[in-house]
Amino acid sequence: MGKQDSITKQYMSDNEKFADIYNMYIYNGKQIIKPEDLQELDTSELVLPFSGKKLISVQRYRDIFKSLTLKTTGKAIYALVGIENQTHIHYAMPVRDMLYAALRYSKQVQDLAKQNRQKAADSSEFLSGISKEQKLIPVITLIVYFGTEPWDAPTSLKEMLCELDEVLDKYVQDYKIYVVSVHLPDKKIAKLQTGLREVFQFVKYSPDKKQLPNVLNKNKRFKKLDKETAFLIKAITNVDVSIDPEEEEVDMCQAVKDLIDDRTKEIQAEIIELEKANKKAREEGREEGEQVGMLKVLSGMVQDNVISLAEAAKRMKMTVAKFKNAAKKVAL
Repeated sequence: MGKQDSITKQYMSDNEKFADIYNMYIYNGKQIIKPEDLQELDTSELVLPFSGKKLISVQRYRDIFKSLTLKTTGKAIYALVGIENQTHIHYAMPVRDMLYAALRYSKQVQDLAKQNRQKAADSSEFLSGISKEQKLIPVITLIVYFGTEPWDAPTSLKEMLCELDEVLDKYVQDYKIYVVSVHLPDKKIAKLQTGLREVFQFVKYSPDKKQLPNVLNKNKRFKKLDKETAFLIKAITNVDVSIDPEEEEVDMCQAVKDLIDDRTKEIQAEIIELEKANKKAREEGREEGEQVGMLKVLSGMVQDNVISLAEAAKRMKMTVAKFKNAAKKVAL
């Protein structure tokens, strides 16, 4: 298990964070699920089906799995709820999640069958292992995606299948997954109550170095961010901020400002050196090669949102349109 996987799993295993993500996504921010409604379960999914006369072991491991007991309608409601953390896009997630659910339902059937062995049963109940009145506990899983790239993988089994004619397609069962992405609308993310709100906001805007400071400054909680949330943000985005292990809170606004200021100084120094080299090249008749080098550097800075297109064009003593055309040529 990689560092990112370990940190996200530890963070999301906390009942408060787990309840928060379910309440935001399923109940639109209403605090229906409480941390005390959740109980930790074994994350291994194991069944022992028969193949002919042989017993075969099928085992998979979930990220996080809990039992949920709700009392919102006067009677207890039970469900088995899980979270699968993803920092990278998984193009076979519907099949993976479907297998988890199938293994858990199969285990429930096996457990009920064991309980029923000592009881009298008709042939149908003996064959299936459960009685007509017995019900299984529903299984629900949320895929929590922390990646900076938008999720473009299938969210249903049918999206993974090759095309059939309309008649056959009606008989193909589908299986949907629910992806909770940092790319959700800001209004939806704002319904999170825990540090997950800051995690989603930071990761969502981390590629945009101009917008990120504005997002951080608008949310006062970034100035006193708990250490665990700061560590998770650092692990996911690889942002090079300094976090003092002795401190319980981190001022992420200041940390990012310092980081951007340092990078800006480095960039300015690089530009000065390039301009010096460019001047020297003109004097020595090597202008074209140095111009190309400077174009590539400035074009990369524009793409990374470090400087504006207008600023890059100004430094090259070009119009914006001319700079864009020149940048396209050197990129080929």
